[in-house]
Amino acid sequence: MTPDGFIANPRQSQPGCLIKPRRLVEMAEERAGTGCGLHYELYHFEVVTQLRRWHDMLGDPADRDGLLAEAERRGYSCDDAGLQAAREEREALLDELREEMV
Repeated sequence: MTPDGFIANPRQSQPGCLIKPRRLVEMAEERAGTGCGLHYELYHFEVVTQLRRWHDMLGDPADRDGLLAEAERRGYSCDDAGLQAAREEREALLDELREEMV
């Protein structure tokens, strides 16, 4: 992470491309907003999953920490436990929706 809060952009393959962690979280939220309807569980899972993908693509531990810190500030836990909890909430909602369809 640079002194002014930029991290490597996991969406770009060229070295030197930087982005603010806040912008990555916003992009994950924007992307998740399509197709989730009014179901927070689906939206939350998509955001956490995308942030985790980007986190895992970052090579610098300081960049990873910066992204996780911003995600936490925005209410997203992207560690293994947070990802598992989001997955379970999503599956519970999908089961409930399937039941309603029958």
